[in-house]
Amino acid sequence: MSDRRLERLHRIILKQQSDISALWRETAACREEFTLLCDCLADSGSLQLSSFLSRLHKGRDPHVGALKDEGDRRFQPSKFSTVILTENVASRVHVFAGPSIIGAVTPVSRAICNICGDVWPALRELRFVRLYICGGDAGDPGESALNSVECLRPATHVWEPVPDMSRGREGAAAGILAGSLYVCGGRSDYQKGAVSAVERLDLQASCWQAAEPMLNARAGAAAGTVGGRLYVCGGWGEDNELMMSTVECYSPFDGHWAAVRPMSCIRVMSGAGAIGEALYICGGNDGKGLLDSVEAFTAGSGAWRMMPPMSQCRVAPAAAVVAGMLYVCGGLGEHNQALASVDCLDPNTRTWSSATQMSSPRAAAMAASAGSRLWVFGGRGANNNCLNLVEYFDPVSGCWAPAPSMAQRRMFAIAAMVISAT
Repeated sequence: MSDRRLERLHRIILKQQSDISALWRETAACREEFTLLCDCLADSGSLQLSSFLSRLHKGRDPHVGALKDEGDRRFQPSKFSTVILTENVASRVHVFAGPSIIGAVTPVSRAICNICGDVWPALRELRFVRLYICGGDAGDPGESALNSVECLRPATHVWEPVPDMSRGREGAAAGILAGSLYVCGGRSDYQKGAVSAVERLDLQASCWQAAEPMLNARAGAAAGTVGGRLYVCGGWGEDNELMMSTVECYSPFDGHWAAVRPMSCIRVMSGAGAIGEALYICGGNDGKGLLDSVEAFTAGSGAWRMMPPMSQCRVAPAAAVVAGMLYVCGGLGEHNQALASVDCLDPNTRTWSSATQMSSPRAAAMAASAGSRLWVFGGRGANNNCLNLVEYFDPVSGCWAPAPSMAQRRMFAIAAMVISAT
């Protein structure tokens, strides 16, 4: 392909990206105007909001409207129990309330308990799941970090467009809180050092907003959400020389960061995963060498405890929790080589085992769980090349399988699993 055709294709892609971003902004504006219009009509008495929402819901899910009278084409009222036990409604209630609220409600009714038991596994089995991949480094020398975002629907293996972040970030940390995806710190390029800036993606409005900055600039930190708070652990400081053991947490209730008890040692480029009320931090580098050690933070007590070490040292591994087990994938080994091996921690027995290796070595990759499967994205390959390859692991079969590649090669990005309402 000639240089002229490549340049033309590049201009077309840039134009399409600009059009998609503009469309997202227009959609968000339409949603805002729609909400305001409904409020104005309701205030003037021209609209009964409850009736409008009911009709809207019946139009989207007509089978929820109960029985239709042969002589009257209007929908007849349903009992609350009939509506709430309809799978589509129960699914949306689960999404809105979240697992902790549903867990508190289920003892009230055996019927509700049964439908919850049926619906929640189905929700997690992909229907409402999205996997977001944000920022990172494309591996091009001299280039700034990426601000682009990609979103995968695991159910269909289709990638969807998402608005770009406000700035490029590689080595950022992330977590899901109160219906938003928070992306914290990172750096725009190595020369400029880490930042403390935080932004969040409102998953309903599909737009990025600035959030309270962290107490410290951090890049290469590990993060996870436990007890309704986001914890960010270790990483490099602003000058790329300072390596930290400090930890801070963000509360969506007051919108502020607070320092908590530090880790037992300095860690940068660790892997992290949350199981119940515990956040596990695995491997990394302490400035003296590579680590195989693991420690766990319990939100209730605010204390750290040491866990059994992994089978080998790992720097920049990809980690995620699937079915209550913590998987730590790849990373850089003792000889600075990318690894394909996978360690699996059973928190109940506090023992590590080896899982099936990935199809190829990866370091600085991203991992997330969806549909009882472990998904791994991008990273740095065996030849130091930046990857856009995606694969997923099924713990039941013990096999890895390929998935559609990302549009952009990425390493040192972040991955997050989101359960959305649609």
